[in-house]
Amino acid sequence: MEINSESDARTFALSIVELNPNAIRLVPAEELLSVLYIKNPFSFDDRNWAKLTGRGTGWSVYRDDIGMVVTQNGVKTMVVIPRIKTSESIDMLRPQQSLFPAHVLKSLFGNDCISSSSTDGSFTFKGRRFTKEGFLQHNLSEVDVYRPADDHPTELELEIFKECPMIDAKILNDAVSRLARIKIKLNDRVVVVEGDFKGLVGTVVERGDNEVAVDVETQDQIERVNLSAVRVAFRLGDQVQINQGPHSGRIGWIVDVQDLAVTVINVELGLEVITNFSYVHFIEKDSTDNRQEE
Repeated sequence: MEINSESDARTFALSIVELNPNAIRLVPAEELLSVLYIKNPFSFDDRNWAKLTGRGTGWSVYRDDIGMVVTQNGVKTMVVIPRIKTSESIDMLRPQQSLFPAHVLKSLFGNDCISSSSTDGSFTFKGRRFTKEGFLQHNLSEVDVYRPADDHPTELELEIFKECPMIDAKILNDAVSRLARIKIKLNDRVVVVEGDFKGLVGTVVERGDNEVAVDVETQDQIERVNLSAVRVAFRLGDQVQINQGPHSGRIGWIVDVQDLAVTVINVELGLEVITNFSYVHFIEKDSTDNRQEE
């Protein structure tokens, strides 16, 4: 805010404990613009998630979207899932996230929409750089970002980011695991993956913000462990419902479990799907009959 006089500034400072009214001084004319610049307090290492503030020309549609910081040729860049307005966009103010490789953009906006391209397949569309796969890529220093409190993408974003060769599979798997932990709820069967109780399997009987109480199956006792130390534990024969992707809503039975993936089958529906374990959830046995699909 602006203060018209030094006396007004001192009066204002008296109302704020953190300010020293005796240390007030006029800002020299040559420093007027510099005091308006606030340096981003966050520093981002290579291969870290970051969120966009939505500030800056053309970035408003990306507000709170998450991207990955990567280094290319010694320069830190931000890889983002594009939101491009097209004639088919349902919401023109905030188009849905989608990949836009060059051939898709040409089909939508004409062959002349691509102003330049490189040997690695990257190209420029409306003044911005895109990767071969259709991700928007911009210099990190020119994007207003912040470190997200949850530090992970959404399920939809993760599915799309799997198409980005610049992001390691381990980073994506870690994000999937974090999402799965967030989804853990009462009565879920979980396995402890780290700490003193690593390997134990039990049922969640109490869930807090940072920890869960697990009724351990083999010890007939309840142990409290950090929420970050457990993940959902599926077994062969578990009945689950898929809640992500083209088969969302389908009910089936788990016939294979491999690390972060499970195979779900329903012979009557002709369904066999291999999907991420965080994309399915247990079916309550007493309500199964009411949820079966025709």
